[in-house]
Amino acid sequence: MAQKLPFSSAPPSGVVSPLAHFIRLGEAHKKLSDLHAAGRLPASRVVIDASRFRVQKELIKSLQNEGAEIVLDTEVAELAAPLKCGGHARNTPWAIPGKSSVLGSDFFLRDSKIDVVRQIAQFAVQNGVDVVLAPTHFLGDKNFSHWFGIDRAACVRLRAALDELGGKGVAIDYPLIVSHVELNDQQVRGTFVQGLSDLPIDNLWIRASGLSSDVGPATLHRYINALGQMHNLGMPIIADHLGGLAGSAAMAFGVISGHAHGIGERERFDAGFPAEGCC
Repeated sequence: MAQKLPFSSAPPSGVVSPLAHFIRLGEAHKKLSDLHAAGRLPASRVVIDASRFRVQKELIKSLQNEGAEIVLDTEVAELAAPLKCGGHARNTPWAIPGKSSVLGSDFFLRDSKIDVVRQIAQFAVQNGVDVVLAPTHFLGDKNFSHWFGIDRAACVRLRAALDELGGKGVAIDYPLIVSHVELNDQQVRGTFVQGLSDLPIDNLWIRASGLSSDVGPATLHRYINALGQMHNLGMPIIADHLGGLAGSAAMAFGVISGHAHGIGERERFDAGFPAEGCC
């Protein structure tokens, strides 16, 4: 069973509480597999894209045998984006056949003809993952403004489906995918905190769009302050798709319990473009 991560607060004298590092295997999995075989990839937590799970299965099995925590990224955010659903995400088990078929909001409703949430639960249980990132979407989608409510309901149904299918030991973490500008808004943050407070989740992952590796001091200050305020939820926060100065600063100021990015990739996130690190 996945364990909750400790807050990045000052530990008792003589006790070290390390930050959690989640490695996103991504496109570099072949190189990472070679490093792992050579004993040079001491990964204790890895994030696997559902679209790449099949081709990375040998490495995943080896990591599982060594006790690594396996986190499943469902990639439904990519599948809901017209510019991204035809990319590698189309290889996920719940993708709609066809190069550019968007997985819209109807697929996440309780009465959907294709129960994507249950498919995700079945996949997680069958493959023995430790954590599932709840199926969430970019909340700045200009074509649909109701993702937050749909995602919250889907998270609750995912917990029920996991429990029903024998996955009571599979934890759920919640990816909040949002513009860093919206994250800075106190009223918007309050809506997030209120909406997430009663969900069956262990950790909150924040994927903030628009933060570059050379972010300016004012923007960085606002981002760190926003993360600090999100701790009102009372659960650990993981900075997702974040490296460089912003990631280091968030760690240094103790506003995150861990961070997730790839090795030389997925260190930034921009929802507006179909480039590396996007949703």
